[in-house]
Amino acid sequence: MEDVPCEDLADAIAGLVKHGAFKAMRQHLRKIVEVMPRNGDASPPNLHPAQTLFSKDDVLEGGAKLFRAGNEEIAVFKRNGSLCAIQNICPHEGGQLVQGRIEGDMVVCPLHGYKFNLQTGVCSNQPKLRAKIFSLVEEGEHFKIDLNPRNPKE
Repeated sequence: MEDVPCEDLADAIAGLVKHGAFKAMRQHLRKIVEVMPRNGDASPPNLHPAQTLFSKDDVLEGGAKLFRAGNEEIAVFKRNGSLCAIQNICPHEGGQLVQGRIEGDMVVCPLHGYKFNLQTGVCSNQPKLRAKIFSLVEEGEHFKIDLNPRNPKE
């Protein structure tokens, strides 16, 4: 849709909706990073390459930060002072988990409310669904993301 002029965008989207091209629309929307973070701050979310070292203080308690590396978008959450890394794109319908909220050991997808365990990636709504979990490698007082997803035991 990057080739569609702004003045024609509304008609292009209406055509996709009219013809039921919901899957195509979802795929395009998955590529768009939310411009407005959920806390109401007008600045876009901070995107960092996963090779960048970051500290625990870079992620607010109960919040998340988005990192990108290669083909991966990774949401790093902080809960109870600990960091957890999970794939950003919800395996159910493509919502951005970084925009979700934490409930106990789960992140709740903002799109349809599916819940994913931050340690195992298992979806409580549909146990056959699983989000990729990434290890965080501690380097002194900093962390970096190991891009090889791990398969923790349930």
